[in-house]
Amino acid sequence: MLAPIPFIYLCDPTPEASFENLVRLVNDGAKAIIAGVPFSDPCADGETLEIACGRAFKCAPDQASSFELIRRFKEIYPDVAVYVRAYTNQVYAPGIENFVRTIKTLGADGLLVLDLPVAMVKLMPVWKQACDACDLPLVQSLPMNASDDTVQAAIDLPSKIVLFEYQSHCPVERLTRSYQKVRAAGIKTVFIGSNPIDVETLALFKSLDFDGLVIETAVAAMQNAAPDHMLPERPLSSLLKD
Repeated sequence: MLAPIPFIYLCDPTPEASFENLVRLVNDGAKAIIAGVPFSDPCADGETLEIACGRAFKCAPDQASSFELIRRFKEIYPDVAVYVRAYTNQVYAPGIENFVRTIKTLGADGLLVLDLPVAMVKLMPVWKQACDACDLPLVQSLPMNASDDTVQAAIDLPSKIVLFEYQSHCPVERLTRSYQKVRAAGIKTVFIGSNPIDVETLALFKSLDFDGLVIETAVAAMQNAAPDHMLPERPLSSLLKD
């Protein structure tokens, strides 16, 4: 089964409302969540996520509010994986080791740094060293059209979790080859990231046996459209229909 992994900005629109939104995602089947720490300059997010991030950052510009939300959530839902998503500057501010140690202590299951490509991880081994020291997987994001060398670099790190970013204009064969390569290398957790997709694309993802589908903007779009920015009671049910 292709498990939905929703992305949501923490503290949007408020910490308390955000906690309720997290609960609604879990109640509708989410076994893992990618939790974004609000940032003042989410330059790689795109308009939909920027709007959500702006609301969250206005309410809770400090990382402490997001961290407390993670702690509270994991205390109640220890079996739901939480992958913290941040930008490099957010991690640099307290120090890479301190940031990683903090989120591990809170119960995080991995770290995804949006603007941290494989090449930078190779040049700055402190990223991998900090995560390894805390036994916290560094989620490595790869574009669907990543070169064979880039895919191999992610394998060589080694990466424990790989997230492929789906691009509809790229040949399916490229994704299939890259997926098979990381699986053959022994990487046990492989996600595919996309927005709401058509039936044929969803069938492709299922045929490759990805461990989860990261739903990147649909949750924020629902929040943006709601007057109170709350999710419906069953926010995921309509997103993965066959």
